Amino acid sequence: EERTRWHRRILEERSNRLARYREKLNGKDGLWRVWRSQLPPENQVRAAALERLKVWAAFLDPNVAQSRRVSALASELFHGLVAHRLIPAVHEKELHSILELAALAHQVKPVRDAESRPKVSARLLRILPPPLGYSAHELKLAAAVVRFHRGDLPSASKKTMQQLERADRRQVALLAGILRLANVFASASSAAVTRLITEERNRQLRIYAEGYRPSAAFAQQLATERYLLESVLRRAILVRPFRKPAPKRPTLVRPR
Repeated sequence: EERTRWHRRILEERSNRLARYREKLNGKDGLWRVWRSQLPPENQVRAAALERLKVWAAFLDPNVAQSRRVSALASELFHGLVAHRLIPAVHEKELHSILELAALAHQVKPVRDAESRPKVSARLLRILPPPLGYSAHELKLAAAVVRFHRGDLPSASKKTMQQLERADRRQVALLAGILRLANVFASASSAAVTRLITEERNRQLRIYAEGYRPSAAFAQQLATERYLLESVLRRAILVRPFRKPAPKRPTLVRPR
């Protein structure tokens, strides 16, 4: 009887304390809301994590300026595909984040190596501890995109692709195709390209490159690297120079 009485008294005191605890934390002016308001929002956390990754890549990238050009052109091409509904809007933020990571790290290399290689760059990104705001899965997909941003195509026989889920394989191929084209536009043979405008017409994807000047070397590169994105989107890709429209001459109206 004494044990039962003490047990009942402990439960009563516990329930009273829990009620006071919930009263302080919940509600419009509760402490949970106060504490949560002082934490950074999710977009700020990811932005800080991206800046940290930029610093990491800058120490291992032999040409940071070119990598940032590649990242800017890849983002323009990506948003152009989103505008024409060639990329699902529900996955837009996640895929763009993965593409941004891959573009940032596609040239990283160990200090002892003379030049960067896709396999090595992908491994460096894959073993990196994911910073707060990014998941290990996102870094894994970004590393796979880096692995196939040039050179080998992401075929099912490759070990990197075999380790991914079926849905992730198509996303990796799509982002690797975008990064391949952006890498070509940022190469030395097309150094004047500053902006990309995407248009879909008659199931053809037309890319208008501002500052693009056709040449045999660039055409050969482009024909090789656009194949992956063409096969994923199932559309032919045509590249055309973008020319700003000439300003119209003002019409003179003669007085009667």
